[in-house]
Amino acid sequence: RLIASGSLLIATPEPESILCHLREKEIRGTVIGQFVESGFTIRQENGEEEELPPPEADELYKLS
Repeated sequence: RLIASGSLLIATPEPESILCHLREKEIRGTVIGQFVESGFTIRQENGEEEELPPPEADELYKLS
């Protein structure tokens, strides 16, 4: 069972630049988070933040 099949996460200090290049190729993308000094949280579209749980292992995750 693959959880992340068909998706790509990019970690970058310049998300707007990456999004601009993706748009030029008609590839959709969105910023889903940012790196912070401590903790693991995710900000919802409504602005609320919640703790990000660790991922469940899929077949690709097990290989790493």
